[in-house]
Amino acid sequence: MATEAYLTPFSTVLCLGAAQGVFLAVAIITAPAGDRKAKRLLAHTQQSVLSIALDAGFNSKTAFYTAFRKRCGTTPRRYRSERAP
Repeated sequence: MATEAYLTPFSTVLCLGAAQGVFLAVAIITAPAGDRKAKRLLAHTQQSVLSIALDAGFNSKTAFYTAFRKRCGTTPRRYRSERAP
């Protein structure tokens, strides 16, 4: 698809992601390191979910919730509450 549109693969990902409001943040949350960081912040800090989402490169809490739930099988809020001390 990128070749047909005369775009690099990176540009194609940006364009497709921008259309869905996710950008490259999906790649961050789907990567094991991104999972670990988001999970660690949720479990061990009081940082807001929005702040964690923005730090991870998402442009909205909704996009972060969608990606997190898809990858981790639960919402960020539920993940945090299940691991609260």
